[in-house]
Amino acid sequence: MDKTLTTARPGNGRIAAQDETDTLIATLPKWLAYLVGAFPGAQVNKMTFLAYETAFTEVDPALMLTAVQAVAKQHRFATFPTIAEINAAVEAESERLFLAERQALNLYHAIATARQKLLDAAYAGSVDRAAWQAFAADCQTQGYGVNADWARRKLAQFEAASNDA
Repeated sequence: MDKTLTTARPGNGRIAAQDETDTLIATLPKWLAYLVGAFPGAQVNKMTFLAYETAFTEVDPALMLTAVQAVAKQHRFATFPTIAEINAAVEAESERLFLAERQALNLYHAIATARQKLLDAAYAGSVDRAAWQAFAADCQTQGYGVNADWARRKLAQFEAASNDA
């Protein structure tokens, strides 16, 4: 097996042997190693890795991996995507995550508001069984099973209290 990765002259920063390449890739962040694998024909050297790693040192590694995967799917050349291309993908993924978190917070707020409204009515003496069941079903559908279970238990408590009265 040919151990040389490139025929470039030694001392120019190029990686000379496959063993050296494997060792170097093992030290890279996962997202940067992914780029190496996605673009095996790219002309890169140690300084390339340093530049890319330094440019994104402050970015969450999981976010970086998602961003470079998106870039790799769209990049049409054998070269590494530019730092600017990757940065644009990082910004797009950050925005997507922000919107998803915002949507989750809005949903959580809506659940908390609905829960409080049901409690206020129940403690004022009005327990609407259908409303409690609908609330539990909505919570279950949205993935908030803990809130759905709570609503069912509270409804059972209120119904038991009204039967005892």
